[in-house]
Amino acid sequence: MFETIAGSPDTVAARVQGLVDLGINHLLLRFLGEWTGETRSISEKSMRLFSREVMPRFKAIPPLRDPLALKL
Repeated sequence: MFETIAGSPDTVAARVQGLVDLGINHLLLRFLGEWTGETRSISEKSMRLFSREVMPRFKAIPPLRDPLALKL
């Protein structure tokens, strides 16, 4: 499943919460911008914002115990 999530920290956290509600507790993230190009600052700013404003909201999520228990 691939999904683009964009917006304010509250918007992104709400979308991530929707995934958590399905039983998903691991994400593979890619931030827009070229790490070695002119848009590196965009990627870096987005990563820092995500780690500061979104990630802490999900600190208490326990690890997935049974992958077959997902509500997909």
